[in-house]
Amino acid sequence: TVRRETRNGELGLLAAAMFLVSLPFADWLPFARVDTLAVLFSAAAYWSVGHERRSVVLAALFVAAGSLAKPTAALSALPIFVHLLANRRNRDGWCFAALVVALGAATWGLVQWSSGGYFLTAVLRGNCNPMSLWKGYATSYEFLPTPLSTGALLTATWLILSSPRRFFQSLYSLGFVVISCVSAVLCAKRGAEINYFLEPALLASLAICIDGLPRLLELNPRRAMAGLAILATFIAIPSIRDTKAVYGSLPARPTWFAMVRDCLADEPGDVELLSDAKIIDMVLEAGHRPAINDPYLYTMMVGNGTLESGPLLERMRDGRIKWLFFHRTLPYHLGTIERDTHSWPPEVIEALPRYYDPVADEQGLYIYRHRKYGKQNARRVGPASLRSPPNG
Repeated sequence: TVRRETRNGELGLLAAAMFLVSLPFADWLPFARVDTLAVLFSAAAYWSVGHERRSVVLAALFVAAGSLAKPTAALSALPIFVHLLANRRNRDGWCFAALVVALGAATWGLVQWSSGGYFLTAVLRGNCNPMSLWKGYATSYEFLPTPLSTGALLTATWLILSSPRRFFQSLYSLGFVVISCVSAVLCAKRGAEINYFLEPALLASLAICIDGLPRLLELNPRRAMAGLAILATFIAIPSIRDTKAVYGSLPARPTWFAMVRDCLADEPGDVELLSDAKIIDMVLEAGHRPAINDPYLYTMMVGNGTLESGPLLERMRDGRIKWLFFHRTLPYHLGTIERDTHSWPPEVIEALPRYYDPVADEQGLYIYRHRKYGKQNARRVGPASLRSPPNG
């Protein structure tokens, strides 16, 4: 996109680098959630907007597809719609809006019908969470003071002051301002995190490299390129540190897989267990399914009254939930209740210490077993010693 708009490949590489090392992307990419796929469709929608009528048709297709990955991706249509109207492309703008509505209704209607009325209902109920002004303020200010956001805000401000018409003609600066405002509202919802600023980060990198930096290159290309190289190095330093930390944690992962697999080797296929989100893939690899396949979503739906925690508490109480595979200790989970950062319902977390004893921990993997099956002192062990005793 940057190369198409500026005819400068270096600026295109810089825009990609700025987005890849941005706070929202660096913090959220390791979770490999649907947000990354949704922002890919949003990026495709922005890229496809051109001067021809068929370009808005393609953009509408991408927006509708992105909404299936993450429903809030449908809001990417808002800056595109405003941009088209601001450029006096009224017919294209209303055509685009009608297509987004029609395609969204058709795809979500099909999904709702094929799921027996489950998915759309779950999406609507799952997003009806309490909102807090201060939470939105705090989450927004994790992103807004970053160098990337500051640069995009300065670029947008300069465009507005120098030529308001050019600001509205720029899909990327206009889109950054509009989507940042939308994200600031959405992140006030309980359960929202910095991932709501993935799309603003994408548009910020595009706005800087399309609307801002080309003007600097016009002043003195050689000095400007040297400055860009220094800027890229400065921005990349935190990511280099994070990359080192990630690689440092990799040796523990095969050990975790082996421990979970060996721990469950003698268990029947229908043994019930709970797992933190980061351990679920290890449980699945061992051939078992956790009772809750998305603890965070489950917590949100219990919190807004869509689901009840009673059935799960009953299964914990009578020992049908035999194992816990957690990334954090039970005392840590208890502390998250007071900090309001818990990834399990508070009543579930408070009940865990009453029924479960630690079995083992190894570099961030904490395994607990229901005391109904016998108490065992916690220890740092290898996989081979995790087998349940014959009478367990």
